[in-house]
Amino acid sequence: MQSKIKVLPSNTISQIAAGEVIDRPASCVKELLENSIDAGAKKIDIEIKSAGKSLIRVRDNGSGMNKEDIINSVKRHATSKINAIEDLERIKSYGFRGEALASIASVSKLSIISRTSDDQVGTRIFFDKGKAINIDEVASEIGTTVYVERLFYNLPVRFKFLKSDVSEYRAILQEIFHSALPNPHIEYSVKSDNRNVINLPATDNIKERIFQIIDSSYESKFIPINYDDEKYHIKGFITKPEININSNNYREIFINGRYVSNKTVAKAIISGYGETYTKSRPGYYLFIELPQNEIDVNIHPKKLEVKFQDEKHIFSLIYHTIQEAILSGNGVITVKDRINIENNSFKYNQSPETNNSISLFSDTEEYKAEQQKSFTFEDRINKSKFWQFHDTYVLTETQTALLIIDQHAAHERIIYEQLQKEELSKSQKLLFPIVINLAADKIAFIDSIINDLESLKFEISKFSGNTLIINAVPSIIKKITKDMFMEIVEGVKSEKGTNKFDNIIKTIACKAAIKANQKLSYNEMEELVANLFKCKVPY
Repeated sequence: MQSKIKVLPSNTISQIAAGEVIDRPASCVKELLENSIDAGAKKIDIEIKSAGKSLIRVRDNGSGMNKEDIINSVKRHATSKINAIEDLERIKSYGFRGEALASIASVSKLSIISRTSDDQVGTRIFFDKGKAINIDEVASEIGTTVYVERLFYNLPVRFKFLKSDVSEYRAILQEIFHSALPNPHIEYSVKSDNRNVINLPATDNIKERIFQIIDSSYESKFIPINYDDEKYHIKGFITKPEININSNNYREIFINGRYVSNKTVAKAIISGYGETYTKSRPGYYLFIELPQNEIDVNIHPKKLEVKFQDEKHIFSLIYHTIQEAILSGNGVITVKDRINIENNSFKYNQSPETNNSISLFSDTEEYKAEQQKSFTFEDRINKSKFWQFHDTYVLTETQTALLIIDQHAAHERIIYEQLQKEELSKSQKLLFPIVINLAADKIAFIDSIINDLESLKFEISKFSGNTLIINAVPSIIKKITKDMFMEIVEGVKSEKGTNKFDNIIKTIACKAAIKANQKLSYNEMEELVANLFKCKVPY
């Protein structure tokens, strides 16, 4: 009888193992950034194309590698970080498994250029399935440049399950920010599809690095955190109790310079926040330093999880540190209207009873036109009778029924279908262009959707650094402000669909539509209902 169990080919083994470490472009960027930091880089340049699917290039000015080290770096379980298992108890580097480059090489077209201070010229090596196929000498500065091209070209199933370019791009930015936050002494620059999108100058101040990434106007909303003794150091910032944070992007934990997800730390923060948590969800940036032998980072290949030797003591330290920070920051809720951060932006929130607008494209309720009864405006609507109820609903009669129309949802549908017809879109020049200064994360995201915004007749130019100028908008937007433009951008970021263009026009339609609690004249109601029934899907 023929044996059923077979030993897999080495190439297949490598591709399977790679899936544990490299599952999307962002994880590839993460591993390359960690290598650069471990090499002592003071400046890291990142370039991506097609959200990292066609190209990821990471260049640093670290210590570099000679020819032999470049070849060995792509071998599985080859590393300069440890020599024996005991070394894990005192590991200070980001990497130590010797899996990253080997995994990347097995699922992409990889090439590396590197030069050490002992070499006169650099070495360039092209790899195919982890094996060096072409080696030559090239002019190069001290440091290393890694090119990752055609990621998952040999794994079509894995490539098919990658998300949209916007989603993958956002994931890459998140990894870059996770790398940059605990390493303010390193300068980071990012280029996406030939556009310069991020520049984070080196600084010796973590606070300054945080507010290079998020809007500096938020600084007053955070309370400093600080604890020091001989073994443990805790520092960072947490939002004041009157600030409510809905976005997880403002909750970051770093342990010994490594971004982690840890339930013990998260629970200690919430417990230290106290009773105010029932009314506010905090945002925080927490940086914890402790002896390396009291923590185990070798839990998962992605190194996102850690275990503490003494969880109770760590919980107690964080709990009391947060509690003292809140008390010393006069953290008492006295403001009736709550400040909210939703989808990465601070905005004033009205009380729930006045916030009656709904979105036609809500995730919680899918609109099904085929279940609705058809009406035609000309034949069925009594054009002499329109009423407005609570300045939110338009009421009108048909021959057999009373129609109740949500004015916001109706106008949103009208705008959405008009924007779908790109050829009908017109640009409206602004008499006074809008100048917007933004944080690095916002600029980078806008850059990723700029072509789609321009196809909708936005005219946007980059003035300098993190400054944008809006010169024109779609004519269907009757009034535009900085806040409204940012609401459009944040709305696109929160959309879950993969069609970037459709997400943009959905968001514009929602933000530009008539709102609830807005009084309409008789003629406005008649025009709204008439235009609604010209839509392909009016109900």
